[in-house]
Amino acid sequence: MTSNEDLLAKLAEWEAGLPSPPTLLDALQSGDVELFAAFLLRGFRQAAKEAVGDRLEVEEYKLVGSKQGRPGVAGRIADGLARVWTLNDANLLQLLGLADPGEIMRLREDLPEALHHEVLERLAMLLDILQALRTLLPRADAADTWIKRPHEAPLLGGRTPLNLMLDEGLAGIRAVRAHLWAQVWSV
Repeated sequence: MTSNEDLLAKLAEWEAGLPSPPTLLDALQSGDVELFAAFLLRGFRQAAKEAVGDRLEVEEYKLVGSKQGRPGVAGRIADGLARVWTLNDANLLQLLGLADPGEIMRLREDLPEALHHEVLERLAMLLDILQALRTLLPRADAADTWIKRPHEAPLLGGRTPLNLMLDEGLAGIRAVRAHLWAQVWSV
């Protein structure tokens, strides 16, 4: 099975040999299913990054009241989440899937489209968690401390949601998000 990154590399190689950027129809007419899939994958990733970037701008305004424009919006959102949930730098880095503290500076400087798609996915899901908590627990102090309190829900089994997300990474974030949104939709 070919990885997504291998597909995108194959697409880049094919495009390098063309006189002009190909269209979706060109990829389809190539007869190569992998090229077509890579073309769609790249388009989907770009659209997702733009959509997340737009959402981050809206959420940034709601979370930190800033209208500074797009560069660094992801960093400002990350800083806002760290402030609201009283996360230390190590926890914030781990939640975002970052290894180097210097990568936070990149979040503060770059456009969302320049960031790795997994970091944006994590930020979007963490914002979903914050939104679900504020829907379920209208008192800000209860909503903002929920992730650090142990819970007996089957998903958590006495652990804190923060520990689940830190221990299991992206899968843990997805699980906490799904758990909360299931409760939002059942209300």
